[in-house]
Amino acid sequence: MRRLSAGTTPSITPDIAGAPSPWVRCIVGIALLCGALSSLSAAASEQRSGSILQISQTLCEDMKARGVLKPGAPVGCERLRLVQFGYVDFDGRMRHDGEIVVMDAAAKSVLNIFVSLRRIRFPIAKARLMNEYNGSDDASMADNNTSAFNVRGIVGGSTISLHAYGLAVDINPVQNPFATKSGATWTFSPPTGAANANRLNNRPGKPNRSGMAEAVIDIFADNGFLIWGRLLG
Repeated sequence: MRRLSAGTTPSITPDIAGAPSPWVRCIVGIALLCGALSSLSAAASEQRSGSILQISQTLCEDMKARGVLKPGAPVGCERLRLVQFGYVDFDGRMRHDGEIVVMDAAAKSVLNIFVSLRRIRFPIAKARLMNEYNGSDDASMADNNTSAFNVRGIVGGSTISLHAYGLAVDINPVQNPFATKSGATWTFSPPTGAANANRLNNRPGKPNRSGMAEAVIDIFADNGFLIWGRLLG
């Protein structure tokens, strides 16, 4: 066995021309293993957190066919991103089918929001693409669907909505209905949201309610979403 004398170090040089020594092969092998483990760790972390994907041509065409992306839209598929995430539903079960389309500039912030909501176990009824509702805001809200991008005007007006830019999120519309007032009469969208007109959670003799936006306003604000639609309160 070759011994190393005190004060000497092994020389990492090829034993023969073009053939690395065992030391080199060992170091390279360790580096490859570390790289592979790092990649697996990153992939696992991404799976836990969610993912941000470009809009595929197939998805883009489907958005157009279903009226989610209309001619003259302020942004096109190249500026949109598909955010996929896990969430806790109202039965306390972990779901992994959350999908929402937003503008590319907001995608990381939106993913951070839903990761934070999952961490505190804030319940979400469902989060499906507006394609499943053929771009119908009423149908999506009635199904208590959390959504974002949809080319449409603001409720009750002709001005284009921030949803058309992928910069607005409707979260649990039944728990957080859009409220409008005409004289002394309030109207709620969706109509089933009228049951949540009283925004107080602590109601004597009644159970606490979950999924209401007041509990997560700070999470949205910390990620740049500072403007809220009209909630009664």
